[in-house]
Amino acid sequence: MSSILLINSPLFREKQAEDDEDYLPPIGLGYIATNLRKVGHAVRLIDAVADNRTIPGLLEMIRATTPDVIGLNVFTTNYSLVRELVESIDDEAMRILIGGLSTRTLYSDIFVWDSANAIDVVCGDGELITPA
Repeated sequence: MSSILLINSPLFREKQAEDDEDYLPPIGLGYIATNLRKVGHAVRLIDAVADNRTIPGLLEMIRATTPDVIGLNVFTTNYSLVRELVESIDDEAMRILIGGLSTRTLYSDIFVWDSANAIDVVCGDGELITPA
């Protein structure tokens, strides 16, 4: 089975100061991780927002763990950050999976990103289709 890294994509370019703002965990990515594990995949879920991770830090982690598949969510507010992350992945063997509600309007833009990696786009919720 595959090694899969799911990333709740960063919302900010720089690390953010700690604050007391309410935070919503990536429940959808949790559902996807659970369903992937049920069919035997090795899954790691990274919350770049809660962990205050930057693009360089995420790239370093990706290079160190070398997953078969990287799954990312994308929002209209962090589109450029997700694009930068994907276009900076330098291991062509890694398959990229992009999901989230905004992919319904962004998918044609995602397919022209400058990446040597195979990119699949899931429009909407992916907990049932991703394991397939």
